[in-house]
Amino acid sequence: MDLTWKLLDADVLPEWGSVLAVSQESGRGQLRRHWVSPPGNLYASLVLPPPREGWGDLLPLLAGWCFSLALEGLGVPTRLKWPNDFLLLDQKVAGMLIEERGGRLVLGFGLNLAEVPAAGDLRRDRAIPATALLREGYSLTPLEAWNTLVNAVRKVYTDTSDVVDPSRFPPLVTERLAWMGRRVLVLEGGEVAYQARIAGLSSSGGLLVERDGRLDVLYSGSVAPL
Repeated sequence: MDLTWKLLDADVLPEWGSVLAVSQESGRGQLRRHWVSPPGNLYASLVLPPPREGWGDLLPLLAGWCFSLALEGLGVPTRLKWPNDFLLLDQKVAGMLIEERGGRLVLGFGLNLAEVPAAGDLRRDRAIPATALLREGYSLTPLEAWNTLVNAVRKVYTDTSDVVDPSRFPPLVTERLAWMGRRVLVLEGGEVAYQARIAGLSSSGGLLVERDGRLDVLYSGSVAPL
């Protein structure tokens, strides 16, 4: 993503342009956590065009939904783990990160094609185990996977942001939400933990959780199945 921003600043990378890496030494994920990046997987950054007015807070949901549909087109049925992970058989197989600077958008995307980081390289507080597509019977190279994903994402992103009313979009994502209706452990701010039931998504893209008979909206944090 750092290289993508440099290329953007130099005006040599257009919208929908992308940068791929064989591996990364300084990969980052949510909350700037280190993203372990062994060779063999897909590590890419993509320049997204800003969607029209009304999509701002929903952009992570829009991007996640587009990539989930694109992965399904590759024969990989994923569920979205709010806010930015992709699950295959309840195991993390991909993740994304969106950065905005001066009205420009860069999306970072990582997909475990062949390798899974060693257990010692993963965070102790990780919510779920990880897997790789090769372990589940899928065989794809980074380049062929990315070409297919970008073409599919571009079409869905453009069509959806142009045609769909943003206020009606969250229910579409709910259909792909991991652990919908199930009780989960919610961790906020790295400190506050409680049990709740996933009830859906708010109109602004927050996670709706039912807790002690009331609905709360989660805008940051993480969830894990019980």
